Amino acid sequence: MEKELPERIPYDIWSNSQLSIAKYYGGIQYNGKHYILDYENCKKEVRDGKEFYYPDLVLESSLSRSERKKRKK
Repeated sequence: MEKELPERIPYDIWSNSQLSIAKYYGGIQYNGKHYILDYENCKKEVRDGKEFYYPDLVLESSLSRSERKKRKK
């Protein structure tokens, strides 16, 4: 039996796994569900004048309709 992923996958988990390809596409499709990178609610860090983001993967259907519409623009 296949284990179902949660609605939010923390950055520390997905970035060190096969799901890390999501960073190149802005999200990933897994078991018919679409997960997207949540840049709006992520940890941000500035080092040497450069910004670094650490977004979680979030199940797109768990976002409100207005959030989904805003992200597609």
